[in-house]
Amino acid sequence: MESSVAFVVLILLSAAVAVVVYGFNPLTRWRYRKLPGPPPQWLFGNLREVIKKGNHAAYTDWHRSYGPVFKLFLGQQPVVVVHDPEAARAILLRSPVRHEIRGPASLLTGKEAQFNQAGLFSTHNRDLHRSLKSAAWLPVVTSGSLDAVTGLMNEGVERLCDTLARVNKEGRDINIWRQFGHMTMDVVGTSAFGVDLHTQEGGGRRNSAEAEALINAAQTIFGLGGVTSCPYVPPVFLAPFTRPLMRVLAHCFPDRSLREVMAARQVLRGTVEDLIRKTREQEARASAANGKSDGAASHAKGAGAHGGSVSNGAAASAGKEAAAETAAARKRARAIKPGSFLSLLVNARHVDSGEPLSELEAAAQAFTFLLAGYETTASALAFTVYCIAANPDKCEKLLQEVDAVARGGPVGHAELERMPYLEACLKEGLRLYPPGPFAVREATEDMEVRGHVIPRGAWVHVPMYSIQRDPEVWPEPEAFEPERWIPAGAEKRAPADAAPHGAWMPFGDGTRSCIGMRFAKQEAHITLARLFQRFTFELSPGQVPLAIKSPFTLAPRDGVFVRPVLREHLRTEE
Repeated sequence: MESSVAFVVLILLSAAVAVVVYGFNPLTRWRYRKLPGPPPQWLFGNLREVIKKGNHAAYTDWHRSYGPVFKLFLGQQPVVVVHDPEAARAILLRSPVRHEIRGPASLLTGKEAQFNQAGLFSTHNRDLHRSLKSAAWLPVVTSGSLDAVTGLMNEGVERLCDTLARVNKEGRDINIWRQFGHMTMDVVGTSAFGVDLHTQEGGGRRNSAEAEALINAAQTIFGLGGVTSCPYVPPVFLAPFTRPLMRVLAHCFPDRSLREVMAARQVLRGTVEDLIRKTREQEARASAANGKSDGAASHAKGAGAHGGSVSNGAAASAGKEAAAETAAARKRARAIKPGSFLSLLVNARHVDSGEPLSELEAAAQAFTFLLAGYETTASALAFTVYCIAANPDKCEKLLQEVDAVARGGPVGHAELERMPYLEACLKEGLRLYPPGPFAVREATEDMEVRGHVIPRGAWVHVPMYSIQRDPEVWPEPEAFEPERWIPAGAEKRAPADAAPHGAWMPFGDGTRSCIGMRFAKQEAHITLARLFQRFTFELSPGQVPLAIKSPFTLAPRDGVFVRPVLREHLRTEE
């Protein structure tokens, strides 16, 4: 009997010692001993402090204390933060790292996990990522394709302006962040999918129940991406070997947040799958009607020769015109028609194998476009309007430029090229509030960064939010100063050009940078120009400083509430 009790006690003591030793994680911590960083707690590492302070504040504090490269432990997971701009950019461009997904998305199982891994943003497969990017995404963001959707973007902003005009008449405040979300999803629908998703009122249209469900689903997915948003995520940090178990538990016994995320994913996935099905049916009907469809475009061939002698000036002029026409023809040839992204998907083929995209892959790209096109542009616009509204002197400069270049009506590339201050306002807004606040990669082999060795298996964090507010790089980093992006006097370079490479990466960099960056920037430029043609904005009380959240992307925690004010010359006209 006594021996049995002693045996049980021995087992319990051994288990307790094993837990204690595991919590200190001695072998892993020994591998990282030469890297500076905050002292980790037992089991939790530095996770509690990160949750308490938030990533950005914690990383900023540790950067001051430990330098540009430092380590921390999220539970048992070692993380190396690279705060040096040039080193950070080098990591995103060409280091031996792979894309890493964390949070609730890492707990998906079965078909949902397969669907997630088929998307351009989420896939770990480099070959698949390269193939999807080339076949399905690059044609959408060519100059010709972007030129073709300026009209649709203007129409989307016009509907937003109609809403703001009604709000102005009623004399009330509005959450401009949410309104931008309705507009960006509207623009994705018309510009990429060729359908009206009815997410904005205006022009005799009303928001449909389906549109509200679509918007709510997107908000849910972006709102529940943090470490603490799901009870099955923290155990994976504290004990990484439990990930398979947590996946099973999350699948069998989902908590409320997971149920909401899964329901939201089903709404969005159902929408894009239905749109792709209809696109395939339309393509089949068109093919049957034409008898044969090869999709080839006919091009006019070169100009005929002229008889007689021509002057050198005329020949040079003709040569320039021919070169310009050739460039324009190439631009048109690379462009896709507005609203034809779905058609592109159903006809796309992988570059290496020549095989068409699977149903899963096609739907995953449409799902990605819908989400990315909704959230990041809406947040970037909301933050920029917040900054402009909080700085009346900057707003006045912007109004002067808008009035001088495009006092009213649609805005295109010709007008935007003559609005450097508007572009500077957006760049400065993106510096202060980058849509992707940090990038996460996993080191696939040991690598040296700024004299430090980062061991294989470490998560490498690039904190764009902190880098873009670093006082060592940016004078008055917390100030909204669009002028830093504009050359002063006879200077050819703007002050911001003196910043090191990697000091401004709001969309990331390298092969994993935001593929829709040009689409988003064009939409944002057009939106700002059209809004400030008609309105200025007054911030509602209690919003300075603005509270933010970053479970997945950076967003206003409670929204951005403003009162739209119709500009004086328009009030006079009324």
